[in-house]
Order: sequence, then structure tokens, then C-alpha cells
Amino acid sequence: MAPKRQERNLTTGQLARLVGYKNLSRGSNRILAFEAGGKVAPDLLGKLAEALEVSPDEVRRLAAEDYRDWLAWADEPIRPYLVLRWTACAYQRVELPEDDLEPEAAEAYASRVARERGLMVSLALSRRLSVYFDARGQAYERREATPDVACMPYAVFGSRRCQLNFDGGEVLRPIDEPGN
Repeated sequence: MAPKRQERNLTTGQLARLVGYKNLSRGSNRILAFEAGGKVAPDLLGKLAEALEVSPDEVRRLAAEDYRDWLAWADEPIRPYLVLRWTACAYQRVELPEDDLEPEAAEAYASRVARERGLMVSLALSRRLSVYFDARGQAYERREATPDVACMPYAVFGSRRCQLNFDGGEVLRPIDEPGN
């Protein structure tokens, strides 16, 4: 939608006013987040489409294109990793040892880490599939990601979805999602 807004020489604040926001800063931030590839509430999407004269067919075409892009991103291979839950909203990403990258070995390693540390652990086998382990090392859930829901745990700081990084450098590591 950003190109349509820019074609009309509208700022995000002006567009926020057009779609009915009283708090222009909030509206502008929501529009900017959407333009940056974020999610958008269906009612806001409808109002933006109407204000920018984008047809329902064009909205459907763009949504289908976004979904195809997400599928391509989700199908890219990743190196499996763990996410340890230290406490509520405190998640640490931990890389797997080289010997434990195959799914069966990765699950055994994740189970062992959960049991030995007494922590809940999530194993990301791919961008689509994660396996969750309780503090006893028992697998209790297999979770598949969707474009709207990441399959790994994270905390939200500001508008960033992050995990803690204890490996030096920045303390917060953005979760793996399109655009990061």
C-alpha cells in the first residue's frame, strides 16, 4: 500500500486522518508497521483500501502474493536450534551441536537439555515446525507456523518480537521471520 499512498503524496499522518484515526500518531504507526510488512487488522485494511482506491480484487491478489512469499520463506532450510524458557517472557536461543542436527538427534538433545536444566525447551526443526518439551524432557506439542503465528516462543519489546541473546553483542535477537 505504500506505493499507492506515495502516488497520492500522502503522509502516513494524512492517511491516518483519512481512515478515521483521532490519534494520528497511533494511526501513522499502525500504517507504517503494515507498510513494513507487518500485520494489519482487517477493518484497517478495508479502510486503507477504500481511502487509496484499491479494489477488493487487488487486495486479494496482493494477499495471495504475500502468502506465496511467506511459503517460499518458510520453505527455506534453516539450521535447527533450541529456545530455552528461563522464565515468563525470557527466551534464549541456543545453537545445536554439529552432531545433533538431524531431526531424531535434535529431539533427543532438546529432551536432554530440558531434563538436565529443568527448563521448558522448544526445538525449531524448520521455519514451519517446532517441538515443545516440558521441564522433564517430555515432548508435549508439535507446532506449525502460519503467516500470522510464529512457531517459536518470543517476548515483545516495543514492537519487536525477540529472544534473549547471551552470546555477546546485542541482548535482544529478533525472531526469525520474513524481513529479519
